[in-house]
Amino acid sequence: TAVLESESIQGLSGVKPMGYRKRSSSTEENTYSLEAIVRQLNAFHGVMCDQGLDPEIIQQVFKQLFYMINAVALNNLLLRRDVCSWSTGMQLRFNISQLEEWLRGKNLHQSGAAETMEPLIQAAQLLQLKKKTSEDAEAICSLCTSLTTQQIVKILNLYTPVNEFEERVTVSFIRNIQ
Repeated sequence: TAVLESESIQGLSGVKPMGYRKRSSSTEENTYSLEAIVRQLNAFHGVMCDQGLDPEIIQQVFKQLFYMINAVALNNLLLRRDVCSWSTGMQLRFNISQLEEWLRGKNLHQSGAAETMEPLIQAAQLLQLKKKTSEDAEAICSLCTSLTTQQIVKILNLYTPVNEFEERVTVSFIRNIQ
């Protein structure tokens, strides 16, 4: 939830799809933040290093942790209309880049952990892309290779405009994707 809802980019907070309000209380906000994820990752890394775990095992652990972060965030995205918007796509990509930076900082970029986040990265890009013409549909299909057609269609069906300048994705465009 923190990867989807943590608002690290200034100016995007408060930009929610029309008809939706922020759905967290102050305690929930503190629990689910990107900083909390990073603190937990640091704690795990510190314990493993202090215990003298083999670097290969540490890499496998973080690859699995990042796989789980990806899976939970992607599943949440596929279930919640209130997070399927352009601004969430921007925020999501920024939050993922923060996690990738953490991997580089801990010298874990060779572990394959960042690659496990590819479906979530592509979902974030899908939320940001234009969704009007057949050329847009072709671009989406060529870009979103880690997502299934059903996942792409689900995200497009859930896509909710954040302001009057955006439009819902048309049924004909979704058929074109299929």
